[in-house]
Amino acid sequence: MTEPSRAPKPLRQVSPSDQPEQLRPELERAQEEIWRLRDILIAKESELGVLRGRLQELESGAAPLITLAHRLRTLRPGSLRSLFGRLLRRNKAS
Repeated sequence: MTEPSRAPKPLRQVSPSDQPEQLRPELERAQEEIWRLRDILIAKESELGVLRGRLQELESGAAPLITLAHRLRTLRPGSLRSLFGRLLRRNKAS
């Protein structure tokens, strides 16, 4: 089960009898395709940069929460209950 190739068709082979005027439209089409693909690549690179920046923001914001979660997991159940009790008493006193 092979997938059909997505590669563009190669430019036709130039025979010595072809005149430059006959090749000009093909050359222009190829140049337009190059510019189109270049524009798509630039847009995708920009989109990737935005996503990388957003990921960096999320990771830097989550780091303290991950540290806190790890510290809470290492506490014994009894000490965890007393910690929550102290926090709840502090909130009621405020």
